[in-house]
Amino acid sequence: MVAEMRRRLTTDPADTEARDALVALACDGVAGAHPDEWYGVMPPSSVASLVDIEHNSDARVSVSPSQMEQAEACPLDWIVSKLGGSTSNYRANIGTLLHQAMETAAPGVTADDLLNRVKQDWGSLKFEAEWQEQRALAETTLMAEALATYLAGFERSEQWLLANEASFVLPIEFANLRGNADRIEAMPLAEGGFEITVVDLKTGRKVPSAAELKQHAQLQAYQLGVLRGAFVDAEGHSIEAVAASQARLLFVHPDTLSKTRARQGEKYTEIVQNELSESQQQELEQRVREVGRVMAGANFTARLEHHCEDQYAASRACSIHIIPAVSHS
Repeated sequence: MVAEMRRRLTTDPADTEARDALVALACDGVAGAHPDEWYGVMPPSSVASLVDIEHNSDARVSVSPSQMEQAEACPLDWIVSKLGGSTSNYRANIGTLLHQAMETAAPGVTADDLLNRVKQDWGSLKFEAEWQEQRALAETTLMAEALATYLAGFERSEQWLLANEASFVLPIEFANLRGNADRIEAMPLAEGGFEITVVDLKTGRKVPSAAELKQHAQLQAYQLGVLRGAFVDAEGHSIEAVAASQARLLFVHPDTLSKTRARQGEKYTEIVQNELSESQQQELEQRVREVGRVMAGANFTARLEHHCEDQYAASRACSIHIIPAVSHS
């Protein structure tokens, strides 16, 4: 009733029936009826920064490579998600299960092995209808086949696996750039030495453009971690810094295959980000500092012009804050 009367009064300030109803509800102590309890009316409970990097020289803000672009695109969306305001759908959870299957995969693993590993936790997924679950299982089966094909090709190559789920922490002034890489692979070079490639498994449908790949923050962060020797494997052993590296996105969803690759029988799509130059490394460090200041702040902006109000806004964590009936009542 409170919500309905507030909605009516917001739509029509002359709606005296809704106004009087709210007064009666407020007098009876119904939550949310009194204007003092309306969104945006009460003062903030705190105006302090999340991390006081301005006054505390020992303060450090943790910057996750996977969240950098989200914080750059819309700080409000990032902080709401960070504080638990977002929800994950079954697609994201299937991606998590496939990552776990790849992490525990033994040499010679088959598509059935990977799929069976996913099915062990399939019951934890939430679907809105039976047809949705059937479609998800069909897609997951194809992704397991694609991942098994990739792993089989890797085993036949001259490459070797340095680490699964390797982590790194790289201090950059007041920021600690930290993350986890799905795989770190090594390949011998003809001139001697070897090249390290960080592989990030992707189960989504959207493939970045060439311009987006060049500035892909997560891959750049992985490369910087390799070049600075910041990675450690699951057992805590340091992975030696190298002079040559690259990073790669491994897409296994069938929708990411081009028509040409699909006709040729390909199962997966790989997109490679070339080695970072010295200037690119410096640019990334500056980017981490700027994102770190955003993540450490006290105020978080909604980027209405290019994020919150586009066609995908309904699925974003910040969308509730820009609905006029909520934000402007």
